[in-house]
Amino acid sequence: MTESDVLPRLLSACPSFQSRWNEYVQDETYEPNQIYIDVGEFARHLMTLLQAGKVEEFPAVFTAVEHLLEQGNKEARNAITTGLLEDLYFETEYAGVSLREWRKYFGPRATKAWEAYLIWAKKSD
Repeated sequence: MTESDVLPRLLSACPSFQSRWNEYVQDETYEPNQIYIDVGEFARHLMTLLQAGKVEEFPAVFTAVEHLLEQGNKEARNAITTGLLEDLYFETEYAGVSLREWRKYFGPRATKAWEAYLIWAKKSD
């Protein structure tokens, strides 16, 4: 799996993102193939769902995340770790939500990447 597989996998796992994605790509400022910006939009969507208590798609989303972390090449894994998970961290902090909220949805690979990022973020403060 490559970086180009990331968004299709996430969209497949989270159908509620499709209409937001369609609006996003129609915006005049949209530039294709900007994976880190694209997964940031997905992270914002996930945060919106979490805050609304609409987490039904989260098991499928984080199964896809685990699969990408396990089967993806370096670029795909980076899109998830440095892109999606890092953006979730910032979206969560900005919203004033506990970072622990996400852990119950993560599989082992996402948990490991999340914890490594949290350690790095605390050292950077």
